[in-house]
Amino acid sequence: LTGVMPRTSGDVIWEGKPAALATPHEAMALGINAVHQEVVLCRHLTVAANMFLGEEDSRFGILQQRAMVRQAQKIIDDLGFDLPAHVMLGDLTIGQQQLIAAARATVRGTKFLIFDEPTAYLTRKEADQLFTLIRRLKVEGVTIIYISHRMEEVFELADRVSVLRDGTLVGTRNIAETNDAELVKMMINRSIEQVYHKEHFTPGATIVEARNLSGKGFENVSMSVRAGEIVGLYGLIGAGRSEFVTTLYGR
Repeated sequence: LTGVMPRTSGDVIWEGKPAALATPHEAMALGINAVHQEVVLCRHLTVAANMFLGEEDSRFGILQQRAMVRQAQKIIDDLGFDLPAHVMLGDLTIGQQQLIAAARATVRGTKFLIFDEPTAYLTRKEADQLFTLIRRLKVEGVTIIYISHRMEEVFELADRVSVLRDGTLVGTRNIAETNDAELVKMMINRSIEQVYHKEHFTPGATIVEARNLSGKGFENVSMSVRAGEIVGLYGLIGAGRSEFVTTLYGR
């Protein structure tokens, strides 16, 4: 749909007419854009330069850097992102870079915007900012495809959900008329009860225990792990998971 991959058959109808979508440039010219899971911007350029990459403000062949910074900052501020436009993109966190990628996609005459796992590297605060932007775009009439394996995000944002399995469309449901169990069954072709079969397990003695452990990025964490036990450690990017476990094994 964005012109990155060639089709092998079928047609894409855009505003009532067939569209070739042979290149990303052609897709963007029509108003089709995407925010990818991996940031595909230039980390060695400023935030402002990335915002207007390919559409730079220049006079007599000279880039108007200050004007672009002012314009980019206004766009970022209007979107509610507390980020500076004058710094190098590489100086921001991956999550902040993702927000800049989203901001960039909104200023290019976008009519149809695809988000591909956009929260993979976002903190909860950053994800909330992104969701606010998505809702705003919807009100402004932008059509959105939101790709995610995180069920809670789909139910929070979507009006309809379509499920693909092995490259084939399994079905489409109105969000108000479906639930987690139905979508999981559509995705894996069996019920949740068949997936999560729990056997009786008697754990062994405690092998490692943390008591009020603190370090860079986390504090006062207490937990224990017993022999033969699998412990899941969950949290968003920036929650302190990696810092905690790397402290445990002595990095």
